[in-house]
Amino acid sequence: MKNEPLKPITVEELVKLLKAVDQKSIVCLACDSEGNGFSPMPNQLFYSTGYAENRLGDVDYEDEPFGPNAVPAIILWPSN
Repeated sequence: MKNEPLKPITVEELVKLLKAVDQKSIVCLACDSEGNGFSPMPNQLFYSTGYAENRLGDVDYEDEPFGPNAVPAIILWPSN
């Protein structure tokens, strides 16, 4: 897995990873890629669905499909 190129993770892959950890753990999101802060996910209104570009980096996100690289996506929202 370490030799694979970085790419966006799928829901299927995330579920597999989450099943391997303590199920009582809280879920926190990093505020940035450098770990300068962390925000727990709230129990309500913590995600939305739409479409995003299938690549890493700053991507566009829309409620409706757009462009050839847009794929179904889930957005996870932090509590702050």
